[in-house]
Amino acid sequence: MIGGGGQWLIEAIYKNYSDFWYADWKVGNQDDPERKIWSVLYETVAKKEQIRNLQFLLNASKEALEKKLTEIEAFARENDLEFWADVFKNALKALHSEKPNADSFYFDLIMLKNYSLLAQQLIFGAAAAWIFGAMGSWNDMSFQEKDKNEKYEKLTEELYDAVIIALIAGINTY
Repeated sequence: MIGGGGQWLIEAIYKNYSDFWYADWKVGNQDDPERKIWSVLYETVAKKEQIRNLQFLLNASKEALEKKLTEIEAFARENDLEFWADVFKNALKALHSEKPNADSFYFDLIMLKNYSLLAQQLIFGAAAAWIFGAMGSWNDMSFQEKDKNEKYEKLTEELYDAVIIALIAGINTY
């Protein structure tokens, strides 16, 4: 998820400790016909640390993400932001699809056989809802009206939290 979201680490869990890995993303072949332009190098950044193993309830995570996507889609439509409303609608579609990766840019994000349908729905729904980044992203906007801007900021922050939890909940089922 290039372009926002802070530093993400992978926790490799062993019997009595965890190692943490960081991904360093770089642009590779920009002319790749399959649009796979990124190369990534993983580095261990912490060894033999306390086990964290974050776990979240799948159904609760799905409900929270669905609620936030529904609210933010309505906000986008109320403010004539149809492009963004459709992004949120597509994320909702993935969240309820029997093949949640079917329309995803990130179709090969995980090995499907390793995850339940519910976990896949969370992962691909959250990936489709990733609207956080740099210039031109959803979180690059502001509104003149104070109340509208405050609602936008609140919904955006809440969606971010729901997306992160959905990703962790889905990924950590494997």
